[in-house]
Amino acid sequence: MRDHIREQAEYFANIPLIDRRVRASVHLEAEADILFWDAMFQRYRPGHYHYIYHSRSKNGGQTSGVSQCLLYRNYLSGRFLICIDSDLRPYYSTAYTVRRFILQTYTYSWENHYCWADDLQRRMAAVFPRAAAEFDFRRFLPALSRLLYKPFVRLLYAGHEPKPTMQQIGQCIPMQQKRAALYGGARSYLARIQRNLAALPGARDPVPQEWYDKASRRGLTPDNVYLHFRGHNIYDLVCHLGLILCRCSHSQFEQEVLLRACPQAVYREQKKIRQDMEAF
Repeated sequence: MRDHIREQAEYFANIPLIDRRVRASVHLEAEADILFWDAMFQRYRPGHYHYIYHSRSKNGGQTSGVSQCLLYRNYLSGRFLICIDSDLRPYYSTAYTVRRFILQTYTYSWENHYCWADDLQRRMAAVFPRAAAEFDFRRFLPALSRLLYKPFVRLLYAGHEPKPTMQQIGQCIPMQQKRAALYGGARSYLARIQRNLAALPGARDPVPQEWYDKASRRGLTPDNVYLHFRGHNIYDLVCHLGLILCRCSHSQFEQEVLLRACPQAVYREQKKIRQDMEAF
């Protein structure tokens, strides 16, 4: 397997030598990731990049995903990088660094970045000003985060003690609600989520302060859990709320608001990406 992976890595690393227009080959988890990562490269390291989102498995078939990307981690260089979603890795390991030519999102996945509340609210106001006047993501997403904070920290560090799974926490955020539930800062909707979270395994058990401290050292705060929780849950929730608030289609809100632009480096997770890209 190592020979097979090394041969591919050497081929990818040689592409910038053969085609001088290419700054580097970059292996991504999936084709959809190009949207985010090319925006980051053009912002911080502009140029032309050769993106790879499928490569050969041991059996010769085409495969993708983070596991495939990480198979190359011993053969990376300035000419061949990998870009991955952080998932929960920052809470358990410091092995995935730019020094090893691994770039990561510092959020659960790249989708979380497009949900950063301050810029999301600004983008919605530019396209749907009436909806933005009625609902403020800058208040809602931190409020949701504060509800998720305790079960998320328990998920990270509880070990064999009773704890929820990521799926169980995600299921506490209902995707079906009436528009009226979003008025008044979505208090009734948040109360419904809080009741659901109270039924999770270990919900009544106290969380040791050392777990909170450990998570804090990794950048987690009560207000930013939505950037570190599973990206698809948060992204889908924002899309769903957007179509209700703006009275538009899912695709319209997604394209005209959510994916309209990726926020600048004014919050910790974006700053970390900028630091990494400017370092290699």
